[in-house]
Amino acid sequence: MNVICKKGTTKLVKGHSYEVISMNNSNVSTYKSVRLKDFGSYSVKNFTTTDGKSLPEIDIPLPTNFYNRFELLKGEDVSKGDIIVCMQDRYKTLVKDGMYRVEEINRKVTPRTSYSGTILTPYVEYLIKFEGVKRKLKLNGWCFRKLTTAEARELALNQLLFDETTGLITTNDTRKIDLVQDKNLELLKIVSKSILDPNRHGLKILDWGIQQVSKRTEVKVDDYEDLLEMSLKDILDLIETN
Repeated sequence: MNVICKKGTTKLVKGHSYEVISMNNSNVSTYKSVRLKDFGSYSVKNFTTTDGKSLPEIDIPLPTNFYNRFELLKGEDVSKGDIIVCMQDRYKTLVKDGMYRVEEINRKVTPRTSYSGTILTPYVEYLIKFEGVKRKLKLNGWCFRKLTTAEARELALNQLLFDETTGLITTNDTRKIDLVQDKNLELLKIVSKSILDPNRHGLKILDWGIQQVSKRTEVKVDDYEDLLEMSLKDILDLIETN
C-alpha cells in the first residue's frame, strides 16, 4: 500500500508517494499512525490514498520479521567456519557489507566484584579472527549479522557450480576501496564530503578527500581517473540509480 504526503516536512516531500509498512487507524487504535518504509511513523492526518481519499480505517500489523534486522548477534551463536557480514564502516580492516569467514573465536570471561565484595555476574566478551585478517577483533553484535537465507543459498550455489566464493573476502592485502560493492559511488561520497568541508587548509578537493575523508579506504588520485572523464549527467545517473 502506498500513500501520498499532504504536507511536506524536513524528511517528507509534499505530494510524494511513500510505501506503508504498517498502520494503526481502526476504531480501537488510540494513536492513529502510519509507518513508512525508511522514514518512521507519522500521523495518518498528513496522508491520503493514491486517489486522494482518506486512509482506510483499518490496522496493518508490522511484518513478523520487521525487528530481525535489529537482532543482536551473540557470540555463543558464532562458530569457527561461519560466514558473517560486517554492517558498519568503523573498522580499518573490514568493509561494510563484506562477508567474512570466522577462522577463530575465543570466549573471554572476566570476574567482577562490587566495592562491598559481592560477586557480580562476570563480564563476557568474544574475540574473533577472520580469514585473511591479521588482527583479532572484539565481537560487537550490533556490527555483524549472519547471512540471510538468500545469501547463504547464493554462496553455496556459486561454490557448487563454479567452485568460487563470490562476495567472500579472504584477504587483507587489498585496499578497502577495491573491495566495496560500488567503487565509483564510494569515491563520489568522498568527493562530496570534501566539497562541503570549508576547512580544507588550501588543499585541492581530491587531495583533502584522500588525506582526511578516506584514510581507511586508502584512496589514491589515480582511482578518480574514470570519474574525471564522466559528464555531470553520467555522475548524477550513477548516484540516482544507486
